[in-house]
Amino acid sequence: MFTYTVHTRSLPGDLTTPVSTYLKVRDLFAQSALMESSDYHGSENNRSFIGLSPLASFSVSHGEAIATCPDGTTSRRPLSESYTVDLPFERFLIEFRETADRYGLEVVFLVTPETPDERIWAIDDYAHSFIYAVSSAASTGAQRSFDEQKQAYFARLQSMQLSHPFLIGFGISNRATREAADAYSAGVIVGSKFVSLLEQSASPAEAVEALHRCLAS
Repeated sequence: MFTYTVHTRSLPGDLTTPVSTYLKVRDLFAQSALMESSDYHGSENNRSFIGLSPLASFSVSHGEAIATCPDGTTSRRPLSESYTVDLPFERFLIEFRETADRYGLEVVFLVTPETPDERIWAIDDYAHSFIYAVSSAASTGAQRSFDEQKQAYFARLQSMQLSHPFLIGFGISNRATREAADAYSAGVIVGSKFVSLLEQSASPAEAVEALHRCLAS
């Protein structure tokens, strides 16, 4: 069982941009990440997220596989002909799958257009209920439609006949994007659009109704 504490802080975007803030912290915190809203059709209620100090990680560096867990423990093992990259990665997945099973948590893996088929099949083996298919390698945010390249990526996932269904997220904000995603996947995931509607609505129920209208029109 892993015990950890998450610290958050909100900053207004009128004095500093997310990118400038990220550039200040990326050299201080290893493996920091920026997820920036990219709704080019509106500037209101946009949010960006900067993650610092990941809770867990798996990496391969200088011929050594390194796995770090939320409790701070780190395991290192040199790679060899008998101990290849796939083996420590599978062990890493198994450990988190066992922890999730013990406490009734769902493990959801993300794939992107750049994820190779072999990795997608490996993720399918360790997934719980579904796979989160990120619509693009860009940051999250609303978009009006999915181009042919993104639809080809959706079709590739569909043709792989995975044992778990995949849901498409990132950029789902209207009927066109919802229907395009529905044509290939088991459903859609809406994040940024729903967050903005929550801030504009008097209650969560009202925000849900507004979201239904957006996805139907």
